[in-house]
Amino acid sequence: MSLEGTAPDKRGTDLGLGALWGAADDLLVEAHLGSIHLGPTPGQGPHRLAITHGLVRTKRFELGGSFSMSLDTNGYRLPSFKFQPGLVAAISYNKHLWLDAGGHLPVSVGPDASVGLSLPVRAHLALSGHVEVRVDSGLEAKKLGQTAATVPLGIALRYKASPAQGGWFVSPYLIGTQLYTPQTRRVNTSVFSAGIVVGIPLKY
Repeated sequence: MSLEGTAPDKRGTDLGLGALWGAADDLLVEAHLGSIHLGPTPGQGPHRLAITHGLVRTKRFELGGSFSMSLDTNGYRLPSFKFQPGLVAAISYNKHLWLDAGGHLPVSVGPDASVGLSLPVRAHLALSGHVEVRVDSGLEAKKLGQTAATVPLGIALRYKASPAQGGWFVSPYLIGTQLYTPQTRRVNTSVFSAGIVVGIPLKY
């Protein structure tokens, strides 16, 4: 569940449901239903399906190719379809600190066709066997050549129960999705997303 907004009178609450399936050692399938907008404006989307396939794996470095598709039925607009090819990488410094990054080209078709750029970067720090701190940043451009790139910045905490306790996890987070615009040197704290993610492992 998350709270998102650009101004106090336009902030809304979203609810989403997702699943992650390790189909094989080097193949991950991720599906998200929603977000389902509970208010103030009802609607749904984007619904997303992502596939990541490992290409290189060593003790400290991993590289994979990714491809995702999403359908946005938000509000009363015509549906908007987006596909996004990219690469993802992870580097482990030790058992307590690791980084992951990606390079993606989101391509939107439909009423608002565009090509964007997404370069996410995350740093993970394990404080204990159960608690992790994550810092999110990177560079985002919704429309190449038309909109200025922005730098998001966020922080998340993650608590994971032991396998004996079920292996569930809970992760509250806060991120300024357009915190800094390098082109204008503008800081924007009004556009943000805050919420909590709960994960439950399923066995079959």
